[in-house]
Amino acid sequence: MSELERVVLELDELEALKLADLEGRYQEDAAEVMGVSRQTFGRIVETARKKVAEALLHGKALAIEPGVAVYRSGANSEQNNSERSSNMKLAVTSEGDGLDARVDPRFGRCAKFVLVDTDTMEAETVENGAGSADSGAGISAGQTVMQLGVKTVLTGSCGPNAFSVLKGAGISVYTGATGTVKDAVEAFKAGKLASAEGPNAASHSGIRG
Repeated sequence: MSELERVVLELDELEALKLADLEGRYQEDAAEVMGVSRQTFGRIVETARKKVAEALLHGKALAIEPGVAVYRSGANSEQNNSERSSNMKLAVTSEGDGLDARVDPRFGRCAKFVLVDTDTMEAETVENGAGSADSGAGISAGQTVMQLGVKTVLTGSCGPNAFSVLKGAGISVYTGATGTVKDAVEAFKAGKLASAEGPNAASHSGIRG
């Protein structure tokens, strides 16, 4: 294998293939997950597919280069991070109002949602009416987020019912958010939060006492 000519697949190309060809996401959704424009995602996935085809058709070794994906850091990090943050509005589960409020680790039963424009960092707070519901909080909260028109949610954890609603609406969920709302948004912009592949909390978790 070491004697074969190599075709190097970079990390951003590998992730683009995973999102487009393995998970079957639409380009708009996949681009949002990677934090790039739809046009940039299209270029990345096209290049990746050509490399895979070249390796298969010409008997070359397909190598995956270790490192950090170029859309998150590197020589053009300022430009790439700007692209990641532009024209995006996030919903962050929160215990209070504004950027300095603490992240509420629960999605369905969070106290509020703070909507943040990642380009300007302007914030707006919306009450989560489902927070004190006897049942169906995750579904109701998911429907609220749908009505707010956001495509990305940052939270601590997300149960199966809420995740199903959000995924069905094409909304990306990033879990593991901690600290303040501002901390969570900055972590997302830096690529430090992972896109959830499924729910990470059981049904009815986080019920208020």
